[in-house]
Amino acid sequence: MSGWKESTQADDSLDRFLETYWQLSKAIAGEIEKCNWDEVNRLLEQREDFIQREGQQFATGPTLPLNDKQRDLLRRIQALEQDNQGKLEEQMSLLTKQMQQSRRTRQAVRGYMEEGIDRTGLVSTLFNREV
Repeated sequence: MSGWKESTQADDSLDRFLETYWQLSKAIAGEIEKCNWDEVNRLLEQREDFIQREGQQFATGPTLPLNDKQRDLLRRIQALEQDNQGKLEEQMSLLTKQMQQSRRTRQAVRGYMEEGIDRTGLVSTLFNREV
């Protein structure tokens, strides 16, 4: 009977761990949707701290088979993590494109201004070109 009790306690503990991890991951997903990067970073740090603090018992304890509820929750966590990763990569791609466009714009403006200064000595032709 003692082994069953330990198994049930371990299941309950793992259930709580997975549920908390799931809730943190959903919160991260919500903030990714809002592009609220400060909150995303805060939640990622909170989740990392949680894993370091609470996950140690699972890393050092005996490995028990997962029940159906735990397997289902793990599948949902994995799917959400993949979705979050895809959204983050998409946002990173958009930011990279924006930075490249901004860099090209600055180079063009600098070129127009230098050309105007060279031509007149004082006035840029930037506004004459409707840029």
